[in-house]
Amino acid sequence: MSDTPAASPTAHLVTLPPGTALEPSGSGAGELVARTAACTLRLDLQGAHLLSFTPAGGRDLLWTSPDAVRAPGQAIRGGVPVCAPWFATGPDGHHTPKHGPARTQPWQPTSVDVAPDGTVRLGLTTTADGVDLHLDVTAGAALRMALTLALPDGAAPRTVEAALHTYLAVSAVADCTLAGLDGAGVVDTLTGGVTTQSGDLRTEGAIDRIHRTAGPVHLTDAHRTVAVT
Repeated sequence: MSDTPAASPTAHLVTLPPGTALEPSGSGAGELVARTAACTLRLDLQGAHLLSFTPAGGRDLLWTSPDAVRAPGQAIRGGVPVCAPWFATGPDGHHTPKHGPARTQPWQPTSVDVAPDGTVRLGLTTTADGVDLHLDVTAGAALRMALTLALPDGAAPRTVEAALHTYLAVSAVADCTLAGLDGAGVVDTLTGGVTTQSGDLRTEGAIDRIHRTAGPVHLTDAHRTVAVT
């Protein structure tokens, strides 16, 4: 006997190509793992939670806490949590669970493909609080994620929210510079203040801010520059 959680049987509905595998996960939902010429990645099927992405010859783009809880129904700290169909406590401030149920429930893989160059493409779906969600992940030299929300036919209109709440790996927060935020409106959630960003952003001490911008942002630390669009 073994107390290792079994992989989700629903994951076996998709044929896994060479270079990919389904491994046990502490969440019990199973973990999709890809190791190809283009990249390596790990994704927990609970929450469609991308835990790690490393382009060939590079460093992991994502940070996942070594103390992250991997258990059924428990949100994972780090990686790319999928927050939907609301963010935090929702547009009215009273929704539970925080950041929506999508990040703590099983997702069904609908497609797993590996291109000749090693680029990995994943499709995953679930329904959370009556909203149909679909996540597309393309991983090669770069990482692209696209989240689609839709209401079933005949459903009444409603307000929904979503976020790919990404944790980026850096050498040291104090060594980082963020370019591309100049002129953006800022909500400082630590002080409650509302200001406008002037120039590049460097961190000094605790920081928790929302910068309102749709433009690309470049994160530079001691080892690399990461472009976020």
